[in-house]
Amino acid sequence: MIDHPIVRIGLLLKKVEAIETRKKFQKIVHILQVMGAPFPESYDFHHYGAYSAELRGELDAFKAEDLIIEPEIPGPYPSFTVKPTVKLLGLLDKLQITEEAEWLRWAEDLNRKSPRELEGISTLLYLYQRLWPQASWSGKFTELKPHLAENYDRFESESLRLLETAAKSAA
Repeated sequence: MIDHPIVRIGLLLKKVEAIETRKKFQKIVHILQVMGAPFPESYDFHHYGAYSAELRGELDAFKAEDLIIEPEIPGPYPSFTVKPTVKLLGLLDKLQITEEAEWLRWAEDLNRKSPRELEGISTLLYLYQRLWPQASWSGKFTELKPHLAENYDRFESESLRLLETAAKSAA
């Protein structure tokens, strides 16, 4: 049952309550996917890193079906928070899913990170997914994300910690 987008995305939003911006939503789902969470969406590399047109389509469908709302975040650049609606939470309650998957706890941790931090981590995990040799990550990361390069060591450390966390969970 978890393989349906309503369940996956619904459980994620129910757990974290809100995710500020679709960019952050994309990064969280991508990182969770690399860690082994049941998100099958395919990702390509775009300006802000790993991006899934499939996930965007799912979020658009959720919004059209009144399963999410996206209130505007005030500021100089328009952005929106993704939140579950009562309708989505009601659907999840009807399914009576009682088991809390470990990836939902990971999602809470990821949601506390800034979009820039998630962008850096997601980019490194994208390189990992594509079997890029770890010894070459730094150079490729600097090429792809020069604006984030000064934080490379922190992003690499966190990426490796997340992979280790996922590996321990799978064992």
